[in-house]
Amino acid sequence: MGVVRGILVAVSLLALAACGTGKGPVSNTVSDWNLQDVSVGFGPEIPPDATGQSFESNFVWNGLHGGDRKQQVVGLFERAMREVGAEAMRGTRPVTLRVTVNRFHALTESSRLFCCGEHRIRADLAIYDAVAGAELASVDNLYMGRVALGGIPGLVAVAAGRDQAVRIHEGLVNSARAWLSGL
Repeated sequence: MGVVRGILVAVSLLALAACGTGKGPVSNTVSDWNLQDVSVGFGPEIPPDATGQSFESNFVWNGLHGGDRKQQVVGLFERAMREVGAEAMRGTRPVTLRVTVNRFHALTESSRLFCCGEHRIRADLAIYDAVAGAELASVDNLYMGRVALGGIPGLVAVAAGRDQAVRIHEGLVNSARAWLSGL
């Protein structure tokens, strides 16, 4: 049993070492932009009465120590997109970013007790000229999820300061950066 535990810890540490977010410019087009504002809303796939607690829903989030789960997800997206803007959009053309969350399915509390899963996150992103209002770029239903850690790997991640919220944040940043790099 000690060998299995050692292998799981080693795999977990390797997975953690491969995590993080990119920094700096992603493309010449994006480098000319300057992010002024981020708005985040939920698409029709996530009903207004979704609590974040039903596995069958398109909205599953354990929350950050209580409170409004949807508002927490809005905050996760806003922080991640502002980070992308601060790193990749250092130009002079003011832009705004609109995010429509179509699916946000993190691990349930019981799933976190076992090994792994997937944060299934999909969103529409659209960038607009902040002055003229014209759409400059958009993508529909961008996959922004990543492997979710549970069980021993999850405990190792939490001990390393990389809980579910941190890993989701990184997935949002990395997905947005990857999309923007193609512009």
